[in-house]
Amino acid sequence: MWATLPAGYNPYFLNYIAGNHLNNSPSGYASLGSFNNFFHGQVQLPSQLYFPSVSLVSGYPGNITALHTALGAPNCGDTGCTPDGTQPVQYVPIDLNDIVEHTYSGYFAVQFADSSHLGVPMSGNVGVRVVSTTDHINGYVLLPSNAVILPGGTGTSSFPGGSFAEDVSTSDMHVLPSMNVQFQLAPQTHLRFALSKAINRPTFTQLSPNGQITANSDATQHFTGFTGNNTGDPNIVPETANQLDSSLEWYGNSGAEAHVAVFYKDIHNYILTGVHNATLNVEYPDGSVQPSTVVVTAPYNAATATVQGVEFGGQTYFNSLPSFLKGFGINSNFTYLDSSSPDAVAYDMDGRRIHNLPLEGLSKYTFNLIGLYDRGSFSARLAYNWRSQYLLTTTNNGTSGTASYNGTTLTYALPVFNQPYGQLDASASYKFAQHFVFAVEASNLTDALTRTVMGVDEQQHGRNWFMTDRRYSASLRVDF
Repeated sequence: MWATLPAGYNPYFLNYIAGNHLNNSPSGYASLGSFNNFFHGQVQLPSQLYFPSVSLVSGYPGNITALHTALGAPNCGDTGCTPDGTQPVQYVPIDLNDIVEHTYSGYFAVQFADSSHLGVPMSGNVGVRVVSTTDHINGYVLLPSNAVILPGGTGTSSFPGGSFAEDVSTSDMHVLPSMNVQFQLAPQTHLRFALSKAINRPTFTQLSPNGQITANSDATQHFTGFTGNNTGDPNIVPETANQLDSSLEWYGNSGAEAHVAVFYKDIHNYILTGVHNATLNVEYPDGSVQPSTVVVTAPYNAATATVQGVEFGGQTYFNSLPSFLKGFGINSNFTYLDSSSPDAVAYDMDGRRIHNLPLEGLSKYTFNLIGLYDRGSFSARLAYNWRSQYLLTTTNNGTSGTASYNGTTLTYALPVFNQPYGQLDASASYKFAQHFVFAVEASNLTDALTRTVMGVDEQQHGRNWFMTDRRYSASLRVDF
């Protein structure tokens, strides 16, 4: 993947090696790489680029010392860079955090059945799971250290920098009931209902409190507010979902089946990552520590989210075909899904709130069509899988921040979407000598391109293009 350089990129060190010394350096310092078929020739880029050789970049930090000895240490001039790069990386407090989590759970269930009172056989179970979790989390937030002109001031004053520690202990207990009921309407027809409550715990990354606060200023260095980039929030709580599922299923002979299913999920405390206001303690230039509003990009608990939809599917083998064609079949399913996260926070380039965003990772339409062949020891599949556009994230690196326009600070946080995508895959396997299986696979036969976009409506623009190419593999498996 190629990307443009950010506006603040300083090419000094690249020029130091390439512009000043590449022509005079030993031949072993660099190697020439060729890109004669990048993106299958669809993108015009330099066909050859110089890269540091493996020997040059190996053996840090001694290799840097050797480079400076041979070519001279960089003379940074007035660029403001630090020429000393010979020491190993020193970790600062915000690079480290510690999380200790203990989880205890228990489950109890009762089976039941009835075949005489309801007119059709019925069976099911009802149960409850209890989960208790404790977390002890600590980390650090780096405080601003730059100079700004504070409101009412006449000259610049510098924030003292440093960091403050966050040490948080949390505990929670969840009671999760569930019930599953099946009615056998006919020997081959089943009606199922399921009610349950479930939880989804935040990841350790989402719980990590580490982050950094920046004091922003305009072109005249007047203070415009605080922004922060936090890895996570130790106070976010698990998502909970009340779930309802129902399906009508038919099972025929020789692997044939058909089904229709509906589902609904009511999610509370849905975890999102986005731009929102947080109150954090900041040490000011006069030494006072004040609770301050910081516009942070970090995980947070939204109020509610919903998911509902329907799925149709089926499978059959064409056993009525002539003998030499037997073994062919088809499997297919289609899903319609509607999701809503009213509290998802995203802003366009004009600072306007973007509404009606779906849940991350969920397409409205999904379709799968699979051609089957199974006969004796040989099995083969040809599968086409397609999904419509879906939300990747409400904010991402390079798509969120602040900008000053006519004296007003605008906050933008562009959602990133994966555009509709479909690909064709194939596989075949043969089982021989009872325990051995030889298999071949081919992925992305259509050489499909993955595209992501940022923003919505007329402000939506391309962000990334990924070409994964066709991939082929073969394997030999031993089953015991």
